[in-house]
Order: sequence, then C-alpha cells, then structure tokens
Amino acid sequence: MAVQPHQNRTEPERTGSAGRCIGDSVTVSSEDPTTRQRRVAAIVALSQDMKQVDACLRYAEKLDIYFRQCDPENAATTIAHWRPFALLVDGGLYDAAPERYEVLAREVGASLLRLPEQTHGPGLGCDLMPELQRAYVARYS
Repeated sequence: MAVQPHQNRTEPERTGSAGRCIGDSVTVSSEDPTTRQRRVAAIVALSQDMKQVDACLRYAEKLDIYFRQCDPENAATTIAHWRPFALLVDGGLYDAAPERYEVLAREVGASLLRLPEQTHGPGLGCDLMPELQRAYVARYS
C-alpha cells in the first residue's frame, strides 16, 4: 500500500526551497516576507544511533514525508513544533523513561514506535514500514 503525501502541518518554508529536513527545527520569523505557511506530514526520531537515523530517513524518503532527528534534551520542543504522525524512539531511551515518550506522542496525536536497540548490518533488523503506514492512515483518514 503506497502512502500518498499529505499536507497536515503548518510550517514556515522559504519561498523556492525544497527537499527533506534533517536535524533540529529552524524558526523563521513570521515578519519575513519570503515566508509562507504550508502543511507537511512528518516523523521524528529520537536517537543518536546513526544506523537508526539513516533507516528512519530511508522510511521518510519512501513515504515522501519530512523527517526530523532530535536529542532527548530538545524532544518536547521538536515534537510540539513538527507534530509528527509517528514518533520513533531508540529502545534504550524509551526504556529509561517510557512515560515521558508516551506523553509526548499522545500530546501531538503521534503513534509511538520503539526502535530496536541492536542493529546488525544495514537497516534496523525489522521492517517498520507497515507500522508507519498504519500510523499515517490512522492520522489522516
């Protein structure tokens, strides 16, 4: 089942810019005349493991959606700003504070997906695409 891109989040965007977002959110002044608002579907990954981050980026590219990676320190701000339909959390981070991540996901209506701690070879060792597709459909149907 292919998931079509969906316009869901009001986000500042510079006129003429394109592409996917990686890293922390950048705030653009609303007084900037080159700024316009547009809605985007997004996922956010809380992980410092580059294999996990790369795998999440590949999922975002396959779904044609925006992707943000963040640290636990700026998770609340990033999640509130992007309002993702899925929050992907490193298993070790989740185990340390499961309630925190469940609350963050619930506050923005995101599905919470736990990323496996051990990754061997390329990818995550599991396929999260069906869960991401279900989360997308649940949010936008």
